[in-house]
Formats: sequence, C-alpha cells, structure tokens
Amino acid sequence: MLGKENDPCTNKYDIVGGLCENNDKFAIDRMLPKIDMGDYLFLHDAGAHGFSMGYNYNGKLRSAELLLKEDGSVELMRRAETPADYFATLISPACLRSKKRRKSQSLMVQDKERIRTYKN
Repeated sequence: MLGKENDPCTNKYDIVGGLCENNDKFAIDRMLPKIDMGDYLFLHDAGAHGFSMGYNYNGKLRSAELLLKEDGSVELMRRAETPADYFATLISPACLRSKKRRKSQSLMVQDKERIRTYKN
C-alpha cells in the first residue's frame, strides 16, 4: 500500500471529526495531497478522539484503534464498536418486571450473543 505523505500538497481541506460540530475540527484550510474516497487519514495523538477519551455522544460508536509500526505495517489494536456493543448493557423495562428466573435467562441469552459478536 503506497502512502501519499510525500505527494505535493496541492489541495486545501478542513479535517473534521464524525460529529460535524463547531469544535469537532482537527485542521482548517490545511494544504494536503489530493484525498480520494477510501483513503485513510492518520491522526497521531488525537486525544479525546481516541478510544481512551471517547464516549458514545449522539450514539457515535468508538472507532477501531490501529498501531502504525516503524516498518510501515499496521496492526489492529482494538476493533471498532458495533451497535450490539452499544446496546449490550441495556436491560428493557419488561425484563426488569419479569420473574427473576426469566430475567436471568434473558440476560444469559444476551451474554451469549455479545460473546458471539465479539468473537467475530
């Protein structure tokens, strides 16, 4: 995979996060090489936009975390969250009203589904 880091910076871009709010900006009017659909833009030390400081504001799922190695290869350090992860800790009101036995059975089914999703 060839990078564009050595290409001439001929295009001006605003680099923004996924929330599209006024403070969700990494760079404004930044000259960069041409960015094409499907390109990856690596932001080193992005602070609150990383997993450690991230949260599910507006239902936004946390991104995967990748480790860029000295040899240029990339290793997946943490997979991206899925909708199943987001809703995994919720218990429906109906479940809370049910008998203890039914509630524990329901939670066991949810746990099995969560483990199955995590393994994939």
